[in-house]
Amino acid sequence: MDRWPDQEYRIIKASPKLKTLLALLLLVGALGVALWLQQAGDIKANVVDCDLLSGPCEFETPAGRASLELSPLPISSAAPFQLSVSYPGDAPDVFWIDLQGKVMYMGVNQVNLVRRGPLWQAEANLGICTTGTMRWVLNLILEQNDGQEVYQFEFDAR
Repeated sequence: MDRWPDQEYRIIKASPKLKTLLALLLLVGALGVALWLQQAGDIKANVVDCDLLSGPCEFETPAGRASLELSPLPISSAAPFQLSVSYPGDAPDVFWIDLQGKVMYMGVNQVNLVRRGPLWQAEANLGICTTGTMRWVLNLILEQNDGQEVYQFEFDAR
């Protein structure tokens, strides 16, 4: 029985290389779990290949064909613009947009759409960019009890 405390002490007093290896393994494991959790919460966007600056863009949803229109054209960072969405399915719980600069962070720019007759509408503004024309990403997000749908559009604005 006298040996047990000594043996326990030897395990705790492991070599520095073993301690370093164990610490690295724990760190890698923790990072792996954190990345997995982050990716598990990501929602995949449906990229819509359409020129919003040429007119309304039509796109497919599980409920049928929808459309998004921006006006007045051309969109400018100096003036507010209107968004109109025609959605064929049941009314979503929440319909909103998230506007982001593609290559430059321009702050949080999120707007809820409001139902007006058959359309969902909102007024939005772009952040002012001093570099000239900027590429924008517009995420149109539809939330229902059973999940979220994201439709991603890109356009340029001055």
